[in-house]
Amino acid sequence: MTNISNSPCLECQEAEQRENLDINCILNRLKSVKQSQLSSREISYLCLCLCLLSRYEKAFRMVKYKTPTIEELKTKDPEISKKGENLSADMSKTVHLYLKEMMSLDEEKRLPPWPKVVSFMRDTGCKKNQQSPEETQRCMFIVRVKGNKISDLEMQNKLKMIGIEIEMIEMLRNE
Repeated sequence: MTNISNSPCLECQEAEQRENLDINCILNRLKSVKQSQLSSREISYLCLCLCLLSRYEKAFRMVKYKTPTIEELKTKDPEISKKGENLSADMSKTVHLYLKEMMSLDEEKRLPPWPKVVSFMRDTGCKKNQQSPEETQRCMFIVRVKGNKISDLEMQNKLKMIGIEIEMIEMLRNE
């Protein structure tokens, strides 16, 4: 597999965009669990699962290499439905096992629902566009404080109480 940061597959791009995930981060973690690269089939399956698609839609896209139309989803080809069941069973021996190990789950238990897997990925550092601690956002607020005058320090402390840490660069007062 090539480094997907150079040429991510469509499924990887979709998972990154839809679920705000850093697929390279996830693939690197799974690579260390598996102790080798995931196959292109495993990557496609994983990314389609991370997109929170139905079993049928995952199978359809992996078999037909296209997104199903609404009509194709309604009519559900029995052959693709069967392939969807087989696909899930096949991947439970590979991708699901790697994920369970990565999540420190018992191998015998079922993998949690995919929305929980996505949340786990985001919560453990595989979130796309997360800021590194040294990065900061620069914002300017113009506020009217009712009541008594408030000092810089009091303003910082009140904001900190609700989870916003700021550094006052300048405080203009319009008296």
